[in-house]
Amino acid sequence: PVLRYAEVLISAAEAHIMNTGYDATAQGWLNQLRDRCGMPNVPTSFASKEAALDFVRNERRIELAGEGQRFADMRRYGNEYCAKVMTGTSYGINKYVVVKKNWESKNMLFPIPTSARDLNPLLEQNPGY
Repeated sequence: PVLRYAEVLISAAEAHIMNTGYDATAQGWLNQLRDRCGMPNVPTSFASKEAALDFVRNERRIELAGEGQRFADMRRYGNEYCAKVMTGTSYGINKYVVVKKNWESKNMLFPIPTSARDLNPLLEQNPGY
């Protein structure tokens, strides 16, 4: 599928929260998504607009897992969000370190290939590469 209805609902809720705030409209779209799989309804209110956006972004992360959306989402959300969710350590059984993540701002951009820089010597490499 090119675009799932679940993605439409989450995107609409996120856009609505960014423009007018978290209200019954955004709540209804998110509840439609959760009702189909028997999950409880979303909270009726949040302490702030940012808290509501964080909730929706997490819902998007879970709903669209493995569908190739996260890469674009991380860049769309910005460096501050990426640093918050992509820095830290994950532990496994018996407190063994499984993953140690450290977000750097250079990760927002790809390195420019050497072949492209060879063709145009005036092309500067992205910072950090």
